[in-house]
Amino acid sequence: MDVQNIDVDKLDAFTKAYIETALWSSSVEQAGVDLGVASHTDTSAQHAHDFWLTRNRHGAGFWDGDYPEELGKKLTEASHAFGECDLYIGDDGKVHVSNAHEYQEQELDEELTKGVSR
Repeated sequence: MDVQNIDVDKLDAFTKAYIETALWSSSVEQAGVDLGVASHTDTSAQHAHDFWLTRNRHGAGFWDGDYPEELGKKLTEASHAFGECDLYIGDDGKVHVSNAHEYQEQELDEELTKGVSR
């Protein structure tokens, strides 16, 4: 994704907040990206923020008390299932995802071993 060429108007609030949170938590100084999500008062934006933080085990997110306990637990489990990853802006000005391949390989291994007794 080329950060300089993002058509912000085509991104929904969840996607904007997810990308901003990812870049902020990874390296806000390097990123310098503002997709126009001034705050997380929009429910969708707050969910995106919590999803990124929970997915990457940043110590805040769905489980930390802003959601009913059972819902927070289920959302946390679902978020963890996505695995951890980081977004960063490369020298080419594009957003890259680090270590995402590890989880794709893990998912493939799990898919291939379904139904195989050990």
